[in-house]
Amino acid sequence: MGIQIISLFYIDLSPLQNNQLYQNQDKLSQQQKDNISHFRVLMQQAVMPVMAQFRALGFQTLVYHGDNNQDVSQSVFTPDQLNNIIPEDDNLGGSDQIPFTLAGLPCVTFAGNSTYYDNNPPPWSYPFDQKQDTIQLMNTFASGSSQKAPALVLALALPGMLTTWMLNQPDILGQVPADARVSGAPIAAISDIGQTQVNQSISLDGKAAFDPNNNGTALNYAWDFGDGSKASGVAVSHTYTTTGTYTLSLTVSSANGSRRISKLIHVVAQTTNYPNPYAGFQPDGVPPPNPRVILPVPNDQQTGQVSPNSTPTPATPSTTSYTIAWILIATVIVLLLIITWLVRRRRKRQG
Repeated sequence: MGIQIISLFYIDLSPLQNNQLYQNQDKLSQQQKDNISHFRVLMQQAVMPVMAQFRALGFQTLVYHGDNNQDVSQSVFTPDQLNNIIPEDDNLGGSDQIPFTLAGLPCVTFAGNSTYYDNNPPPWSYPFDQKQDTIQLMNTFASGSSQKAPALVLALALPGMLTTWMLNQPDILGQVPADARVSGAPIAAISDIGQTQVNQSISLDGKAAFDPNNNGTALNYAWDFGDGSKASGVAVSHTYTTTGTYTLSLTVSSANGSRRISKLIHVVAQTTNYPNPYAGFQPDGVPPPNPRVILPVPNDQQTGQVSPNSTPTPATPSTTSYTIAWILIATVIVLLLIITWLVRRRRKRQG
């Protein structure tokens, strides 16, 4: 009987309940809680179509080198492997995620392994932030060889594909046809605003607006700040003198039509600062190793491989929109995983 690899992949999400990292989740507004809940549902829905897309692209079988020095073939991205992808409340405390979660925004961190600094780490724990922390060692963990490992490529592509699926959802970013509401009207967008403080000037611009029918056409910009004040021009500034919630509107017009968009502005007396829980732990450039972990030695006489279908299954129209994007994102995900390992190490040192 062949040996089967079982690799777990963790999706760490903004929690709805208090935990050691986030002790004020119960104080979030109902709207913030609803947003987090919806984000978590979308993230769980992403897993099945993403795995189906991998198989549609032809990635259906992985040949890896087992501990017995024998090549083993295993099906990948199959329905029975859905349980290997585990959504859970964030317990890593990534420094790039904590402030957003504290602010009540839905967040996610993808993690494959974060057990290196555990008291009793599994033998395959990856030594992030060590002198051996290289792509070569990641290949060794993935396939036993220091050469490029197809298993590692797929492992890094998975969070990229999940990210792309999420960004393609209407409730996250989505896609809007150019003539969604008014045929021939310009496309309009308002720049990011951030926290808005009373009696503090904010700068706004609509530079992202354009006319899809004639990109060189002149556009007119009309702003309504929701407090009785109005302005015109592609870039404007405004000061709210009273705290509260206001509807900021921008109408962009051209000879072909006009489009109006709006967003809510929450004006507060004082902006909120979120402390960095790791500020007191200054790095010294020499992270301690864990002697309980024995690193694998690469065997470059063998390599693993991914065996695609001879005839890949055509992707459906609902998934082709993000087929190409995951390739571009996969490289960025390497940095995401390294950051996750770094933060886990810091947290263990804090403990």
